Formats: sequence, structure tokens, C-alpha cells
Amino acid sequence: MYAHNPHCLWNWEVYYCSKKCQATHWKDGHRNECAAMQSSCTAQKKDDPEAVRLSGRSVTAGERSQGAQFSKSMIPKELRQGAIFADSPDGVNENLLLLLHGLGDKPAPYANLAKKMKLPQTATLAISGPLEIPMTDGGRAWYTTFDDDFELIQGVRGERRRLQSLEPTIALLQQLLQVLHEQGGWPYKRIHLFGFSQGGTVVLELVRRYSCPQVLGGAVAVSASLFSEVLLDSAGLQISESSEAKSSGGPGGGSTDSIPVLITHGNQDKVLERRWVEQTRDGLNALGGLEVTAQYFNKGHAMVAQEDEMSALMTFWARTLGSKLALADNEEVVEVNGGMQSIAQTGVTMPSEMA
Repeated sequence: MYAHNPHCLWNWEVYYCSKKCQATHWKDGHRNECAAMQSSCTAQKKDDPEAVRLSGRSVTAGERSQGAQFSKSMIPKELRQGAIFADSPDGVNENLLLLLHGLGDKPAPYANLAKKMKLPQTATLAISGPLEIPMTDGGRAWYTTFDDDFELIQGVRGERRRLQSLEPTIALLQQLLQVLHEQGGWPYKRIHLFGFSQGGTVVLELVRRYSCPQVLGGAVAVSASLFSEVLLDSAGLQISESSEAKSSGGPGGGSTDSIPVLITHGNQDKVLERRWVEQTRDGLNALGGLEVTAQYFNKGHAMVAQEDEMSALMTFWARTLGSKLALADNEEVVEVNGGMQSIAQTGVTMPSEMA
């Protein structure tokens, strides 16, 4: 099982044991609590030849995850415009984080965000929405957002245009996941999703419909919920091709594992009402196969810009990201500091979604 102290965050070392023990400890504070976790796991490590540990040391390309590879041809051409892939900053491509932008944006700012976060042992892939928005200098969308008069489509009961236009996008993303797994060698459990606003809605719809027997590593949706027209329909959450499978104990019915999902939302958000976030959380949890939590922060409808929200994301990823051996037993373990800073501190400017 995973043992985590939420205070043990900013300078962390992670020990993994084949007995499923994991412990984190913070160098400067809460030392006693975290050291107890470390001691327990380290004791197992001495008796367990399969135990591994994570460090921040850069390794050679030959030490990267076996079989994990990437080429741009793996991305469906509809999602390829401006897509950016980056190897893990420590050279160990154990995880792959897919980043989905907001309405009217492009992949580049999200690739820059991923670079600033420096998640350990995590390669990143920022992809593009399939639809170009007129008069936005190449801004993209994931589904039909405007009517014929270029007015935003409102998510009222009975509205179907946004949902119907999302269907081919979901099919493309499912195709991407399959190709990354079958051709790229990425385990489904090591593929993670991140989306902001419209991209976050797509992430949530994707995990709602996900039906592969192997679970994904996790998903984060910032300032996002499911479509309100779906939530207004009492049967709207029941997707025929996936709901039956999920009710049997997990995605695809082949596993009792759940996909962990984190939704973050601003208390001052004037674009997305809090009730939709709460109904999304409750509705997805009721489906089965998903473990959804929502956290609220003092902000509007905006990308991560505060230390407390970034801290919540890092805590989530500390729990869900996988790791592999990066040091020999006779080498010193070093701290992993990547990503433990707010977006404001890194100087990354992330746009709010078009409204």
C-alpha cells in the first residue's frame, strides 16, 4: 500500500519496494514522521532483491524504460498540429504525461509548463485539439464550441451539439492511447492525463468512457467538469459501451483497480459553476472504476497560478507516478526537487480559456 504524509512534499526521496511499500520524507520538517515511513520501507528493501529506489540522477538513454519509445507518427494527424514531445528531465521515461490545452490555445504553452514542472521519470506530450477556431491565429478546440452566429453553445437540457462533436475526438484519443501502448511500449498504468478547462473536460469524458482492462495512471482536470447538459440528464453519465464493464469492478471489468482523478476549481470562477464540479465528482465516482476527488482554491477560471494548487497537483502525482531503478545500491540517493514550485515562481504564463 502507499503511505504518504501530505507535509512531506517539497524535498522528497521516494523508496519503492516490491511489497508495494512506498514512503516519502521531507528533509527539513516532519522528519520523525517521514523517517518512520522510510525506515519501514528501507527495512523491507534490505530483505527484498526486487526493491528499487528513485533518485534525481540523470541516466543514459540506455537506462530508460525498456521498450518505451515515441515518434510523432504515433499521434493521429488530427491531433498532431504543433504537438511537442519531451523526454523526462532525468532521462528515465517511466511515465508519459499527455497535456490537453484549453479553448483557443495551442500545445506550446503546455509543453513549457511540463518543462518547468520537471516531474521525475516522466516524459511529456502536449497535443493539439482537432478543430481550428477562426480569427484566433491558429487557436484550437477539442469540440464544437460556437453556434452559427459564433456565440458560445450553452449546456442546457437536451443540447447535443458539443457532445456529438466530441465523439470523434474521444475516438482519436483512444486510438492514441492504444498506439502509445502497442507501438510505443508505454504501459497503460504509466500513461497520465492533464487538461485545462476545455482540455480538462475532454480528459474527464475520456476517463468516463475508458474501457480498457488495464487502468490508466491518473488524470488531472483544472477548472473543468463534464458537460452540464450531460449532468442535467439523469441517465447522461451512463455510456452504454463502458458503464456495464465498469459496474463489474473496474475499467473493462478485468481489474478492481481504479483510475485516480483530481479536479481543481476556483472559488471565484465565473465561467464554471462549482455545482458542476461537484456533480461531476459524484457522478464519476458512482460509475465505478474511477476514484475522483475535487479541491477548491482562491482563484478564478484560470490555469494553476498558486503554490497551494501546485502543491495539490504534486501530492497527487507523488501518489500516482511510477518509478524504476535509477541508482546502483552502492550509490548515494539524492533529492528529487523537480516540479516543487508554483507556476508563478517559474515564470510560466498560462492563458485563461476563451469566454
